[in-house]
Amino acid sequence: MKYLFKNQYDCKYFFSDTAVIDETNYIYYPLSEFKQIMKKEIHDELQHQKNMEALQIKARDRFPYSLNEMTLIYLEEAKIISNKRIEFFKKLLARTSYKPGDKNDLNIDKAKERPISDFVEFNHAGYAECIFGHIDKTPSMYYYDKNKQVHCFSCGTTADVIDVVKIKFNLDFINAVKYILNK
Repeated sequence: MKYLFKNQYDCKYFFSDTAVIDETNYIYYPLSEFKQIMKKEIHDELQHQKNMEALQIKARDRFPYSLNEMTLIYLEEAKIISNKRIEFFKKLLARTSYKPGDKNDLNIDKAKERPISDFVEFNHAGYAECIFGHIDKTPSMYYYDKNKQVHCFSCGTTADVIDVVKIKFNLDFINAVKYILNK
């Protein structure tokens, strides 16, 4: 896997020869599905541009004197944003042909199967001190073995093994997954 893209909304995308991972939303897309999604996004954005242009022409014809400068500026800015979105989707689509050197070097599902107890010490009742940034006098983070998640009852944070390793060892997503798989 290789980090290739980060857009203006801080969405990070990772590409392999079989999948695309949206790290921000923790969504795993098979490559074929991702290509279809990007093509649909481009099509929808182009359709949106056509609709905006049609509305602008219709408004100029019907109300030639009521369109003020601010409306025209807004429509132009909307078109610029739409063009940037199309450019971004096209770049993402172009990246799907990228082939990294190592095949299947990142297996998220396999990493998520690892128990969190391999990385955090829990007491006999399944509780540990919270790792999410607040200080506890008593353990408040509970481990749900069935879901393979932890939940802190003090701060309300819920996380899986990847999030726990990211926070505890100050790693990014890819390095956290690699750490889990190598331990």
